[in-house]
Amino acid sequence: MTLDESVYRLSELACGIEMDVYRLGRMPDDYKTRLQRIRRICGRLLIGEYEVEVTGDADD
Repeated sequence: MTLDESVYRLSELACGIEMDVYRLGRMPDDYKTRLQRIRRICGRLLIGEYEVEVTGDADD
């Protein structure tokens, strides 16, 4: 997963939980698994474990 994809995925997961909280008035039943996914993505980002997109625009 690239850095951009990771950040977008984090945003999707967090917004999904937020919307469910507004809709349900409480945390959704699967909130623990969603938070676990968020934690795993954050952990990968912190240690730099993501793909880097290489473009051919560099003038070396």
